[in-house]
Amino acid sequence: MPARPPRSRTVLLVLVLPAAVVLAGLVVLYVLNREQHWEGEFPARVRYVNGTDGTMSVRLSPPGPPDALSAGFVRSDRIELIPGARSGDPLVCHIRQTYVVNKHLATGSETELISCRRA
Repeated sequence: MPARPPRSRTVLLVLVLPAAVVLAGLVVLYVLNREQHWEGEFPARVRYVNGTDGTMSVRLSPPGPPDALSAGFVRSDRIELIPGARSGDPLVCHIRQTYVVNKHLATGSETELISCRRA
């Protein structure tokens, strides 16, 4: 009677190996699309004031809090004018940061200014 190859090798090649490849792919997709969020207070300065439309431009002043995400691009640096604000005045701004590896790898986290107050 001829010798048959062990069935365990066949099961490994047909079932376990493809399942492992699919699982590894799902893990990679999860890591690339995982989101990190941070929200809190960040030091800033007034860049310039636009009195005609009642807004001012704000520049964040790194380094921020140690638990903040790495610096990235600011979605909009304009915010409602604080009465009496002038260029160079120190501020504390409430910001929200989002980081998705697959989307923000080259640019850093996306930062959104929520509100600012005098420091």
